[in-house]
Amino acid sequence: MIKPTSTNCLLEYIDEPNTTQSGLELLDGSTDGSKVRLNYKAKVLAIGPDVTNIKIDDIVIFKWHNNQDTDLEGKKCTFIDIEKVLCILTNN
Repeated sequence: MIKPTSTNCLLEYIDEPNTTQSGLELLDGSTDGSKVRLNYKAKVLAIGPDVTNIKIDDIVIFKWHNNQDTDLEGKKCTFIDIEKVLCILTNN
């Protein structure tokens, strides 16, 4: 069991296609001409004790910046601070 500390969260990346049906590649941003996604979708796997506005199993969009990526039981995951979460996706 992993329990993040303070305001940290453990997220599992959700891979999404970034190409349209017609073949156009969708990017969130770029630096030096290289293709870089800036925002990602993920499922919340664990939260620290000071996190109150999201819960486990929420789907969130977060910004990537020097995250601590890790492989956890074959899943691509990352540790982030709650401040990097931009929104929670809902089905309403």
